[in-house]
Amino acid sequence: MFAGAAFTDSADFKVKTEVVDTLVQLGVINGYTDGSFKPNDTVTRAEMAKMIYVLRTGNSDASAYNNDKTTFTDIKGHWAAGYIKYCQSLGIIAGVSATQFKPDTNVTAQEAAKMLLVTLGYDATKAGLVGINWASKTNALADENGLLDDVTTSFTGPCPRQYAAQLMYNAIDAATVVWRDDAYTNVTLLGEDNQTVGEKYMGLAKKAASEGILKSVKKEDGKDTFRVSVYINDKDVSFTKVANDYSALLGQKVHVLYKDGQKDKVYGIYATDENTAVTALVDDVDDIDKTVGKVKIDGTSYKTETANAKDLPVYVTPEMDKFTKATTLKDLASKFPYFTATFVDYNDNDKLDYAIVTPFVPAQIDNLSTSSITVSALDVNTSDYGVVALENTAPKLEDVDLYEKAAEDDYVAVVNAENSVTGNTIITKMNTVSGKVSAIRNGGSDAKVDSTWYSIVADETVDNNDEYDFATIGKFVFATDATATSVSASNILYVGDVAAKNSGVSKGVEADVYFADGTSKTVTLTKLDGVKFYENSTWNSSYVTSGAVDNTKLENALKGQMFKFTKKSDTEYEIKALTIGSYDKLYPNKAGRIDEGKFTEGTYSGTTFTAAGGNNFRMADDAVVFVTEKNGDVSVKTGKSVNNWNTATKVTKASALTKKTNGFQYAKIACLTIATDIPSSSDYLYGYVVSKIDEIDNDGIKYQFTIWNGEKEVTLTTEDDKGVKKGSFVAYSIDGDLVDIELTVKNVKDHAVAISAYDADDISFSDGKTYEIDDDCVVIGVNTEDTEGVAGTKLATAKEKTKDAGDYWKNAVYFVDGGKVTAVFVDTQGKMYDKSSNAFLHI
Repeated sequence: MFAGAAFTDSADFKVKTEVVDTLVQLGVINGYTDGSFKPNDTVTRAEMAKMIYVLRTGNSDASAYNNDKTTFTDIKGHWAAGYIKYCQSLGIIAGVSATQFKPDTNVTAQEAAKMLLVTLGYDATKAGLVGINWASKTNALADENGLLDDVTTSFTGPCPRQYAAQLMYNAIDAATVVWRDDAYTNVTLLGEDNQTVGEKYMGLAKKAASEGILKSVKKEDGKDTFRVSVYINDKDVSFTKVANDYSALLGQKVHVLYKDGQKDKVYGIYATDENTAVTALVDDVDDIDKTVGKVKIDGTSYKTETANAKDLPVYVTPEMDKFTKATTLKDLASKFPYFTATFVDYNDNDKLDYAIVTPFVPAQIDNLSTSSITVSALDVNTSDYGVVALENTAPKLEDVDLYEKAAEDDYVAVVNAENSVTGNTIITKMNTVSGKVSAIRNGGSDAKVDSTWYSIVADETVDNNDEYDFATIGKFVFATDATATSVSASNILYVGDVAAKNSGVSKGVEADVYFADGTSKTVTLTKLDGVKFYENSTWNSSYVTSGAVDNTKLENALKGQMFKFTKKSDTEYEIKALTIGSYDKLYPNKAGRIDEGKFTEGTYSGTTFTAAGGNNFRMADDAVVFVTEKNGDVSVKTGKSVNNWNTATKVTKASALTKKTNGFQYAKIACLTIATDIPSSSDYLYGYVVSKIDEIDNDGIKYQFTIWNGEKEVTLTTEDDKGVKKGSFVAYSIDGDLVDIELTVKNVKDHAVAISAYDADDISFSDGKTYEIDDDCVVIGVNTEDTEGVAGTKLATAKEKTKDAGDYWKNAVYFVDGGKVTAVFVDTQGKMYDKSSNAFLHI
């Protein structure tokens, strides 16, 4: 691998970039004024003569040889006459005849190799490089001396510029030869290697003084060049005025091409063959916790120098310092799975020695002026690496490497100055992935867009079939913004009490807000429809009376309504008015009545209700419903709970997003402000717990977990966990809030049974009990071995464990309410797995 200045057409290179860059630095070959290299253009015989002249002399001016004698009659006045005469005098080149050189004819790779063999010290006649067998002898000697390494072009056709560069590059590192004891040799009388072409003719330092571990790359103050430190022969050696940034090679064993005795004259730095360097997303590194010294990176196994892979040390750019936030690979994987690491074996012993990362902070631009910038670190679950340089400060833009067309609210990755080669803070815009979520897992913390799975490290989840803009780095999502066409329970909040906040860092509206999972908090709403509060053009006309904010007007505009939201921090949110999105209809702020789950628009006169307007909808059982009672209390209900209210209820304000089913509009998300207390209801929902139980501190400790309800995953929050665990079966009351649910918990060990028999009306179990099946009985498919839900499951009788032995696998757990079976969980493998005993259960 090699890092250097790229030509505009470097994508067309088939040779390594280091080949061309090194030859350009040495002045042996040049690019074009338009920034291109033209790698596939061919080289003439005259151009090859010039390259060899520069290689041998380090000088590009051969005019001193213009008047030398020559047998070639076709080079008089030619721009390359001096180069050709010099090479002819040393026997490096020969003409196509005694008098013709044909300078503008294309040179072949074979002809170029012959010229370079003479440069190495071979006498053309003595080595057999002339005469009828010159071609075969050239091929053999060129291969023997390594000149043909990575030369994959036709050996007898016109030689492209990039392969001429490869031949020259190979020659620089090739040992020169001398004639001794009737044979050519590349070692001295003392058995040491002869000087290389680079050492002998270009004055390059010997390998022993130029190979070591690259430890540091830093840009020199006030210059466009770099200072590089390489650990050579047990000490740090510093090189200055290095033209290119070689930080991609940090930690690797490198060869520094520099003028002997002049450490400010570096022509190139490249990795030696001893290295193995593997770059991968930290999240794609597996088997870290295994005791054997191995890891898997992108599916390939690598040994580690440490006895335990988890202890592999981690260093940071640009100076190979220990990463204090994650000193070992295990720490790195647990805290920063979204970092990219380069794993290095620098000594060719097939064991990785360490990992190197460039730490960054996911952030968002808060303010951007013509002279300064401020950002805030995003609230992500896994990062404890704060924005040192920028958060709560406004540094000068001259101290920041900022991408073009940066704008406020952009999501960015911030590399602090201490970790950058330039010494500036580096801000790079995250990628934006836009699309519809086609699948989710882990409760919505993983999402599939198109054919790619993304891991959401932002402290938020997404809903299936909704559309989002993801701010991403690799496969990690650091912020999610629902698109204009995307509205779902996960990105909607309900506004309760509000008050103006006209001082402090974040002016806006202080509000009690409620979320679909039943949680609530007091936050600052900073923007409405993309415009900051107090900068909104309608602010003064709508909310200000006699120079003061009129909270009554503010409440009328916000309180008791649903909005799409974007979380900017734990305490700051931006909101937008609801749009119809992927729903069929939006009902905004209608008064009326809710009766048996049906909302009818209309008015009350005393206790008499008169329907009007025709804006009617029904409640879907799985709807999320925000309810404000007469006393101002706010709670979050399910649609099924509202459907079971036992009395018609006056609604002073209702809004809903609905989907049309069988000709009726069913609310999927709704809010109701009612003129009474919430009517009583008694019904249960059921689910299989497929996630671990998380404690959340949101106005007191609560417990949150994800269940599978037979159709989808649902997140529940409760103040009492009732001993629920991953793999539990739960029935929960819909009589109260989603944060005040009444849990009934069952487990496999104590409650698994075999289904003995069933028909349309009754069902019997191996515990000897037979029940009538409730009309609303749900059958929920599960896989208890893998703790996951399975869609589309039906009742099934238990399978025999041993044929005709009378023993059966336990395949179900059931719930009874009112003397009837209301829910049956059926294991789709045909047998329940008890994790406490690590066994399938049977009778």
